[in-house]
Amino acid sequence: MNTLRASKLAFERVAVVYNPSGRSMAEAAVDELREHGFAADIFGTVAGGIEPNVDMLASNLEPGDVVGTVCGDGTFGTIVSAMRQPEVIEATGGPLPICPLEGGNANDVRQSMHGRVRRAPSWVLQNGIVVPAHTLERTVVHEDEVAVDEAVSYFGFGKTGEASRRLASPEYRLGTFVVKDLKLGFASLFGDGAFDLVDNDGSEKRLGDLTVVKGRVMAKIGKFGVRHFEKEMIVAKTKPNPVSSTLGWAAIIGGLPYGKRTAQYGFTVLSPVLSHRDGEPPDLLPAGSTVDVRVADDPYLLVTTRRSGRRVLDLTLEANTSTDVI
Repeated sequence: MNTLRASKLAFERVAVVYNPSGRSMAEAAVDELREHGFAADIFGTVAGGIEPNVDMLASNLEPGDVVGTVCGDGTFGTIVSAMRQPEVIEATGGPLPICPLEGGNANDVRQSMHGRVRRAPSWVLQNGIVVPAHTLERTVVHEDEVAVDEAVSYFGFGKTGEASRRLASPEYRLGTFVVKDLKLGFASLFGDGAFDLVDNDGSEKRLGDLTVVKGRVMAKIGKFGVRHFEKEMIVAKTKPNPVSSTLGWAAIIGGLPYGKRTAQYGFTVLSPVLSHRDGEPPDLLPAGSTVDVRVADDPYLLVTTRRSGRRVLDLTLEANTSTDVI
């Protein structure tokens, strides 16, 4: 339960908690989950404040559970806070995932499981890590495997089966790197960026310049100061080129030769990490935090960052090519 591999989530039961007014929605969600082969139970109603929910969660949850919520944004924030309390973590043997099923910021989990969602997906929180909730339907993969078909198909990146077969091998693993500086342009949506990487052994590696040619804000989760922004960005890996930025962007968008343009690699950032300090709301991507990254066939980057565009990230890269690309 402490490791997410390529958005695959290991769990035994979806334990549903709901606002008293949401009983019928909770029952419908449980029925739908069971129809799709999940173990699911309703185990409690959300009370006002954090402490009553701490007792309820600690008394009912078990290791291997995913907490499914049927409530609004405010109550969801309360449940998230209660789940992070030491009493609950001790009772459950560690932090459990939290999945908004209905209401508030959650998309319909039934649509998610059928792959029909076209908006930003609902989210699961695990150890402060956020991943799409529609991955609940997927099977668990081994530690040395990566299966990319889901994220690739969800975001429309194409070639899902072939990408999955090529990536489901440990030989493509690059390891964990530290992005020392991520610089993006205007509003963190357009402009030039560069990744400087540091390998586990401390040796520096250069991934290359990334030019962002498209971006959009995808989602904002939570309340009480939780700042979470997702930006979907199409990028190209290029070498320095005298072509003007306007012509360069046009060349990248149109797929034309762009100087000494290298092969393109798309990185899908799956799991932005939220930090949490006592008495303070979670913050987005502090120095030393970790995100899971997958490589798609096409040159796309889904990256989570602050609007300032300058953060320090930890990346686990799963690549569809040999390690000499860096």
